[in-house]
Amino acid sequence: MALSWSLEMAPFMATSMLPLLALPVLGIMTADDMANQYFSKPVLEKFLYFSFALVLREATLVYTRAAFFMLRRFGTRVRSLLISFLILTLVLVQVADAGLVALVLVFTAVVVISEIQNDIIREEQFKVSARVLVSKQTSGCL
Repeated sequence: MALSWSLEMAPFMATSMLPLLALPVLGIMTADDMANQYFSKPVLEKFLYFSFALVLREATLVYTRAAFFMLRRFGTRVRSLLISFLILTLVLVQVADAGLVALVLVFTAVVVISEIQNDIIREEQFKVSARVLVSKQTSGCL
């Protein structure tokens, strides 16, 4: 399976479901044992957490709101961001399971990183346009 994933000979979803067909056909495991492995409680919990996190991401702007609040309240310094993530983790763990909290933190971190990158790009664009304006002003083009 690792070879087919790395070479992308088949879609990822198709190759991940391949053991459901191959192991019972080859007589390595029965279909019941295979179903118990694939649909065990931890696997279903992770699937439900991820589904819930995606619904939160699409239906509400919880991650974006949390990220903007963290940036506005704590700033963009590394130490401040770590403290804000620790506080967010502390609050979320009180009301949700650890698996869901981990997914929420990942999506929030993605929003924080993209917003910091966008801010850096805007700042660089502002500096470039200011340099162009100053150079035109000093050369007498305006």
